[in-house]
Order: sequence, then C-alpha cells, then structure tokens
Amino acid sequence: MPYLENDNEKIYYEMTGEGEEIIVFLNGVMMSTESWVFQVPVFSRKYRILLHDFRGQGRSSKPDYEYTFDMHADDIKSLLDELGIKKAHFVGTSYGAECGMVFAIKYPEYVKTLTVSAAVSESDFLLKEKIESWCIAARHAIKYGEKSDFMLLSAPYNFSSNFIEKHPGFFQEKAELVAQFPDEWFVAFIRLCECFKTLNITDHLSEITAPVLVIAAEHDVLKNVRYSAIMAHNFKNAESVIIMDAGHSLIYEKAAEFNSTLMGFIDKNSNYDS
Repeated sequence: MPYLENDNEKIYYEMTGEGEEIIVFLNGVMMSTESWVFQVPVFSRKYRILLHDFRGQGRSSKPDYEYTFDMHADDIKSLLDELGIKKAHFVGTSYGAECGMVFAIKYPEYVKTLTVSAAVSESDFLLKEKIESWCIAARHAIKYGEKSDFMLLSAPYNFSSNFIEKHPGFFQEKAELVAQFPDEWFVAFIRLCECFKTLNITDHLSEITAPVLVIAAEHDVLKNVRYSAIMAHNFKNAESVIIMDAGHSLIYEKAAEFNSTLMGFIDKNSNYDS
C-alpha cells in the first residue's frame, strides 16, 4: 500500500484511472478512500484519480496532537509534489471540501477547479454544538464500548429522512462495521471534529480565482443550503447547484445526480488555466 511520509507521519493514498488530467477527491470527516465507491468507477474512465486519507483518518497516521486545516493542506501539497502533480481538479465533500478551500487559498497554483459539496466556510455556534454532540457520542463509545450506537446517533445528521426510511439495512450494516473500529479511530475522529470547529475562512474565499462549483443538498440538516449560499456569494467565480431530496451524504444518496453535475463542471473547465 502506498504511503507518503510527511512531518514524520504516514499519509495513505491511492492513484487510479486514465487520462491526462487529475481529480483529487477529498474525504468527509467519517470517510476513507473507500468511500468514493460511486464516483471512482465513473470518473476514472477519463481522469486520473487521487485519493488519500487525511491525517487522523483511515489508513493514515493518527498522531496524538491537535490537527489543523493548514496541516491537512500541507499534507496535500506534499503528496502532489511527491507524485509530480502540478495542477488538478479538487473535489471535496463536507470536511474534505473545507480542507479543499483552505488548500486553494494557501496553494492556488495547484488548483484547476474546486468543487465544494455539503460544506461551510465558517463554523458558527449551532454547527459547533452539532459537532460537539458527535464528540460526546465518540467519547461514550470509547468509555462504554457501545460503538454501534455512534453510527445510529449520527445517521439523522448525515442522511435524509427518506433515505433512512427506505434503507434500514444500510444503517444496521454500518453500525456493525463501526462496532469493530478501535478506540484509536474515535480519538482521532474527535480531533478532526475539534479542527472543524476552528474553521473561519469566509473572508478569504474571494482569494480563490479558479472556477468553483458549490453543491448543496436540499435536506442537509447538518450543513444546510444557507451555508452554501454564503460561499457562492463570496467566491469570485462560482456556480451553485442544489441537489433535491438529498441529505448531507449526497454522494451516496444521489450519486448519479452528483456525478452528472460534477462531470459537467469538470469537463467544461478541463482546459481552464487560472
């Protein structure tokens, strides 16, 4: 398995696909490289795909210290430099989109386009309280070992009521999977959540000059469409789309709609040079 060693930590990554241009998919906070299962087969037919687990996620190191968005951005840059990638299309969902925005502000020369899905540009009081409830659930899982409850408690934030009602087996399978996670996963998850609480980049979005696609989900109760409107207003060169009847995890719930919207945007800007 390929790893990049950066700042004495190991960052797990995968590279696949065909084509000259590259798409970098950036994970949401509970995701891993395996989570893009509905996107990779579609986009790898004409683009090279780079996936990685953020520091604190999946197969990457989970160091025992505070994580920052700048740290994630630096890890991405180091990975691109290691692989000789000069420019790419960046696609992030939720936490990954927020990391993508920080990266685009800090290292604009690498960004051909940026897609931010189900994301925010600042963590307000309500968001911090929602995320703190996840941290409480994670601490409870560590203390009492009732890890499957963590998935069941987080589901209403991550999925629309329609999806939950129609796919009860999906959540039971996920709960059984989460029950096997080591305590280390939950400890690192809490650190990632604490990092999210520091997000405050709205005033810097105008520094991003590459084309931006803002995708919101109609029924996102975690990061609702209001936050997407704020971002779209502050980017210099943005278009925005609301995917109907979808919750926060729209890359799963409405994969076909998400993929079609994203493919159209990237194809349209594939020869763009900021």
